[in-house]
Amino acid sequence: MNITIPAVLNTISALYGFEPVSVEALTEGNSNESYSVKAQDGNYIVRLASKGTERASLEASMIQLERHFSAGSGVVAPLRSVSGSIVESVQDFKGADRLLTVLVRATGRSHNLLRPGEIPDEGYAAIGASLARFHENSLAFEYRESDARYWHQGENCYVTPKAEAFPDTLIARRYRERMDRCLAIAASPGKIGGVHGDIHFSNVIYDQEKGKVTFCDFDNVCVGPFALDLALLVFDLSVILQCPDKASETRRLADLMLDAYRTELRSVVVDSADISCFMDLLEASIYIDCLDYWKDKPGSEDWLQLFFEGRRERLVQDTRVCKMPVM
Repeated sequence: MNITIPAVLNTISALYGFEPVSVEALTEGNSNESYSVKAQDGNYIVRLASKGTERASLEASMIQLERHFSAGSGVVAPLRSVSGSIVESVQDFKGADRLLTVLVRATGRSHNLLRPGEIPDEGYAAIGASLARFHENSLAFEYRESDARYWHQGENCYVTPKAEAFPDTLIARRYRERMDRCLAIAASPGKIGGVHGDIHFSNVIYDQEKGKVTFCDFDNVCVGPFALDLALLVFDLSVILQCPDKASETRRLADLMLDAYRTELRSVVVDSADISCFMDLLEASIYIDCLDYWKDKPGSEDWLQLFFEGRRERLVQDTRVCKMPVM
């Protein structure tokens, strides 16, 4: 357990009205300190925001998440404190002020790797349908710049500041070419809105017993084309799926998600060409952003090892990651 959390356990109890029974540090995901907290009345995720996080920005993000939950989007539910605040301030063990948020923990599991059958076909369809509902609800919400920036204005998995000084000039050129294509995607009504921004399978919780999908980790929410979320979901699948005929099975499962997404659509419009553009940009961005980190972990079997296998050759040849079906 991180030494921060014992210093705030009593404070959490007073602020939120539940008594922690057990606490487990969560090490994956983002720069926040996150903990799984079991209490007598339920299970929660307690998050201490990274230092420097602006309260107004965090509050705006949590309020949008709360609105999504109230509108029926499949998202984790924020828990307000006893006083009604969606963000609280606490002191860590050093006496430093930290921003605190609490979420109700969703049932089910997420996936860092996938093998055929781990998520049934109906689960992939449910993921696609849930993402469509999230995007539909996003259109009903007004995302101001104070709530979320446009997708290319911040650092995320599609945007890397390392590109300017990246020594492999051919790959840097691929990144710039692909960024230009994504920036040229028309911001027409029905194609642009609030997007998750980091919707890979580690942030998708699927409860097979209930057939329920819950999206989590909304730190990268931004305004952009809805194709951006679909691209990351399909791209992640193309990396983490473990099976002999990987390309064919990736395409089949991607079709299940995209067909369900299309069926659930009412006013959202997403073009296959837009999804492909963002998948291509994502590939170049991750390569540039993570190459040095991956080189420091030789022989690892994690996501980056799977990603980097043969990746430079594909970038040099400028081939599509996965040919998208016509929608």
